[in-house]
Amino acid sequence: MTVSYTQGLETSVLGAVDRARSAIKEYRTHSDVARLLVETAREIAMPLKMFAYLLAHLDGLDEEADIDSCCHFAGELTPHFHELLGALRDAWETRESWDGLASLDPIVDVIVNALQTAVIDITLSQLPPSSRVEAPYRAETLPNGEADMAIIRLRQALGLEP
Repeated sequence: MTVSYTQGLETSVLGAVDRARSAIKEYRTHSDVARLLVETAREIAMPLKMFAYLLAHLDGLDEEADIDSCCHFAGELTPHFHELLGALRDAWETRESWDGLASLDPIVDVIVNALQTAVIDITLSQLPPSSRVEAPYRAETLPNGEADMAIIRLRQALGLEP
């Protein structure tokens, strides 16, 4: 059964960051922030969810999760798996003293941090100016990659862009 969970995780991880970055490239033409957030979050959150399933399975077997060996294929998402393991353990250990859903904020923070790996910056706030989603310009999220980035740098150097 552990193999099944590991395979599900591997399937969701492989190419996830690239698919999220492709969604950002598409955003450059459609400019729909809601669509951007849905498409990138789906790609990045699914591996985190599958990792949580694997953790729960291993925990049920009383086995320790060796992230680096069982998730050697995770690439850029590996640090977020470590982060998620800590957040889930903390949530479980404090489950009887939660102060509403705010007690799960560390898990949300893992998702937000993982989205930054794909080059999506999210600021969550209940106070003005409210929450914000940004897709900063990076070569890996531009349709023509480094060529587009070179043009942006040139425009900035000439004072044409902030």
